[in-house]
Amino acid sequence: ILFTSRSFSREHEFDADRTGYMLLQAAGYDADQSMVNAFTVMKALEDKQKQSGGDGQHYYLSTHPSTRERLAQFNSQKKDWYRETAALEKAFADVNAGINLSNATATLVKALEKYKDNQFLQQVLAVARHKRWLDSVPLSEQKFRAILDVPSFNDQMIAPQRGTKRVKGIPGDKALYYAAKQDYEKIVSGVVPYTVRSNFAVLLAYSDDAKDRERAEKMASVAATEQVTAQTANNLAITWHMAGKATQAKALLSEVSMKVEKTLKNARKENLASAFRFMGESQLVDHSYVLPNLTIILNYSLALEYAGEIPQAKSVAMQYLEQYDNNSVWARHLAATHNLSAKLQQKTERKYVMVAGIRIGSTVGELAEKWKSQRKIGTDAELSEIWSYPDISTQVRVEGTVNAIALTGTNSPKFNGVGVGSTRVELEKVLGEPQSLRNGYYRYAGKQPAAVLYQNGIVSEILLLAD
Repeated sequence: ILFTSRSFSREHEFDADRTGYMLLQAAGYDADQSMVNAFTVMKALEDKQKQSGGDGQHYYLSTHPSTRERLAQFNSQKKDWYRETAALEKAFADVNAGINLSNATATLVKALEKYKDNQFLQQVLAVARHKRWLDSVPLSEQKFRAILDVPSFNDQMIAPQRGTKRVKGIPGDKALYYAAKQDYEKIVSGVVPYTVRSNFAVLLAYSDDAKDRERAEKMASVAATEQVTAQTANNLAITWHMAGKATQAKALLSEVSMKVEKTLKNARKENLASAFRFMGESQLVDHSYVLPNLTIILNYSLALEYAGEIPQAKSVAMQYLEQYDNNSVWARHLAATHNLSAKLQQKTERKYVMVAGIRIGSTVGELAEKWKSQRKIGTDAELSEIWSYPDISTQVRVEGTVNAIALTGTNSPKFNGVGVGSTRVELEKVLGEPQSLRNGYYRYAGKQPAAVLYQNGIVSEILLLAD
């Protein structure tokens, strides 16, 4: 739910940065250098935390802009560098999440014009095009869920001199398929991580050329020998299945899924809760996201189905949907296959509130007609329009229709008699009980989804959301 509200919160952080800048300037300090020094220290701490395995929050679920984005706002000798690396950081995050792939591809292609033959950029570009091709392929023709590894961006990457029956033909958009294949070919002959070879192998497995499928098996086998992970085991099984070795693929998925289940049973409750929370939040961004280990169990059920072992396939599917994932598009595909829709996460019936004649889902024409106050139309980081109404402390995010409404002041419009300045008790008579608390925002998942910020029990900000 909070995904659609993040751009508003990040803009508030930029506003805070600009306020700090003006205060430093008014006090007689070198405001640009002071801000750059502060954020440089912050970035160093963030990099250290990431190296130690911390900060597992999804890029798009952060209430703060990245430190690179913030550094790019101030004058320094490295301003252009910060702007460039901020764009690449977002492109890497887009590819990892499987969204905005066209824009991410364009960013990576442009970067490769400058950083020719850069292995990291070429790897991520290959995965971007791989995912774009997958987007064009129905799940029924993909057969299994691949696990595509994408590294997180870091500055050093561009530092100067530093069914048992195979689908006939290539499914989906062939142009996207061959573009991804070409990108992999540019780098795979060199020294690349096992994750890249595993990625490429699972793409080759869908080729209509028998030699490519044979090459896929060998490449996936080498990657799995070099490092046994959920990704390499899963993708090796896919290459076997697509090459006609369904029994071998099913046996591998069975063996690994049993190990996964054993690990899950022995895992600490807090670690499991954290992992499942991360998966749920990631699915707000990428509806196909499934934790790598759980992908093994998902694919084992599909392998049993393709082998005609329907009762066992349904049994594994029921366990998967009841215990692990009942919300991803793959979970819904599995449920549809075995008539298990009752096991899926049920979506709440929406009844969006009316705010001065506008609600979530209103058209642009309705917005322009109803809210005649002077507006400023801008564009946020995800290329959605933001209509700003400063005289009523309101912002509206538009993606074809009204997608989110941010009410940030006591002069903002009310709905159902409540709004900014109301007590929490009054507001919850309309929104119901909160589901969770994230980064200071209470999350409401009732008929009108919302994220609300309180100060001393009084509403200070309301984000009305589509989902």
